[in-house]
Amino acid sequence: MRYHNLVILCLNRRKNGKPVIQQGILLKEDMVMNKNIAKNKISIYEIAKKLAPLITGQWTKANALFCPPVIIAERSLITKVERLWNRAMEVALGRTKNLDKMVMDEKLDQLLDLTTCQHPIMLCNATNSGCTATAEEECTIKAHIKCDCLRINKIPVIELQWLYMQRNKRGEQGVMKMGCADWKEHEIQVKAAKNKAAKEEAELKSALKKQKERADQRERENRAEKFMAKGDEAEEQEVEDPCWQVPITSLKNQEEEVNILVDKLLHVKLGKCAHMVVQYLNRSKLKRNTMPVPNTAKASIRWGLSPPATATIVSAFLKDLIEAGHLSSDMKYLECDPSKLVRARKDVMEDATEQAISTKVNYFLICRFILIKYSPHRKR
Repeated sequence: MRYHNLVILCLNRRKNGKPVIQQGILLKEDMVMNKNIAKNKISIYEIAKKLAPLITGQWTKANALFCPPVIIAERSLITKVERLWNRAMEVALGRTKNLDKMVMDEKLDQLLDLTTCQHPIMLCNATNSGCTATAEEECTIKAHIKCDCLRINKIPVIELQWLYMQRNKRGEQGVMKMGCADWKEHEIQVKAAKNKAAKEEAELKSALKKQKERADQRERENRAEKFMAKGDEAEEQEVEDPCWQVPITSLKNQEEEVNILVDKLLHVKLGKCAHMVVQYLNRSKLKRNTMPVPNTAKASIRWGLSPPATATIVSAFLKDLIEAGHLSSDMKYLECDPSKLVRARKDVMEDATEQAISTKVNYFLICRFILIKYSPHRKR
């Protein structure tokens, strides 16, 4: 059997200390034989780096929730494997005492625990376990933990009994082993993880949007304060220069700046009652194009043009009319939108369908009347 096949064979075993060391030895021999690398040039860090994703993958395979931060990160796992390897090498080379060898043997048979929560787990029959099940009922969890860790670091409840058995195991085999995933539960966990990631992404986008809105609001307020400061300076110069006028930065932003200034002054003078005055101010509202375009929609259907293409042509023609002087520049709001044409085309098609159905019914009634009137079997 080739060495890489032996490595694959070891992957299906539970992840306690001994299989990890065995798998590391196989990886080292595989690198020597297949990649022609000298043994003295293979570092322990390189072997631990290759072992870390395999160990993490075995835990995640058993339960989809066994992933960081429930278990330790890959960098910490590499350090843990390095420490275990160095200690095993010292025992193998006879550099430790007999007591240390016995401790190392027991450690190699125990689970290589990757969970970040190291609080003790207790079975239901233990004192102070916190189990609320009565004698008639059977506890579904069968193990409990008193943990004050963060929620993201907590161990899955369904794995508490298995983890208790593995932590307290003595010998090579325990009562419970790490098996394959429960596919029904696995699908639920994967779906929950995806929903959580989507929710976090949506919250991040919402936070960025609110941050941008706050920045825009702050910028508008700063502009209003600067404008008010200029107004105060102008009042001081009123005596010397009675013909002074408020500077206009641009015709496009003039109305917006005036509205901000008025809102600021009303808020200072009236406070919470400012909205009672604002509603009576004669402010120009944004014009919208509400004109129906059924003929344009019919023409686009007749000549096979898409809504974006038709909207571009209509808007370009409107610009030509404005530039030629036939329409004023205030009529720019009549530019056509592709979505407006999509709705208009839909309405036109529905009207044409209804008209065709009504025409067909009328034609059928006329034919029926003629057949009845001129039927040779009709009694005269």
